[in-house]
Amino acid sequence: RKLPTLERRFLHGLFEEDSHHYYTAEMTLIPPHEAAHRLDPASNLTQEELAPLRRWRESTQDARRVEHGLSEALMEMETALIVHKQVVTQTVRDSAIKHGWDIASLEEWLAKRYHPQELYGYDETNNLDSSGIRVAMVEETTVWYSIPVAILCIMVCLAILLVLMFHWKDETAYDITYRTMAYSMLYSTPGVLLRWKLSEWNGQFKVDRWKWLPIGTLTANILGAMVSITTIAWEYNLQMADVGGFWGIATLRAIKIGFSGCLTTVSTFMSEIHKLTQTRQDRGYKYILITLSISCLVSVILFVVIV
Repeated sequence: RKLPTLERRFLHGLFEEDSHHYYTAEMTLIPPHEAAHRLDPASNLTQEELAPLRRWRESTQDARRVEHGLSEALMEMETALIVHKQVVTQTVRDSAIKHGWDIASLEEWLAKRYHPQELYGYDETNNLDSSGIRVAMVEETTVWYSIPVAILCIMVCLAILLVLMFHWKDETAYDITYRTMAYSMLYSTPGVLLRWKLSEWNGQFKVDRWKWLPIGTLTANILGAMVSITTIAWEYNLQMADVGGFWGIATLRAIKIGFSGCLTTVSTFMSEIHKLTQTRQDRGYKYILITLSISCLVSVILFVVIV
């Protein structure tokens, strides 16, 4: 099995507990007061912390037998979710429920075991304890100067951007281009924050049949396309009327480049397509079709209306 040591030992009963004694991974009997309610001292996990994994093990106990017809399917599911950290899709969830497996408990364990970001392909381990369990960030784990330092960094960045904007003050193509780029950085932060908040919608679609659809990323890309085409249309109108000057045109371009550029995402879009096609190939193509169709349709309508 490719499972991590902790899951492999626990799911296959290589260390067990009863109501009076606890066993280490080497199956050495130790009294409860020495175990301190720990199932495996090396992993620093309490019974409460292991409860979700225990419920998953109990619901899949029969299927773990080699002679059971579902043992291979169970192994593939655990490898995909625990080892490869793939998203629990609706298809996987329906399959587990059909076989009577407590998939909700496994999802709860994964939420504790890994960062939510790590389940989508990132590798962030700074917020894990020695046993690999995610530690919730609370006020006690932060430092008093974190907010003042963040504010100071923002002010320094703004000051640098303002200096750069007024440094390129000539009307040459070079100065206008770089002044606009510096100006667009002011709009990048709202775009990043909005995309971050929209990412929380992924997997939260109300219709069960479409829960697999990354609705947060879809919304971000469509909204970014709408803002981008709107600024392009307004810029076209200003240029045709020969009004607006540098700051009028530059503001529209800065919103398009800074805000829309940071709100939309190609990398996440491609990563989600890859994951969806691995689960069910048709879903990846549906996701592409939905994103491009809605973005193009809405953009054409907005451009025609504005221009």
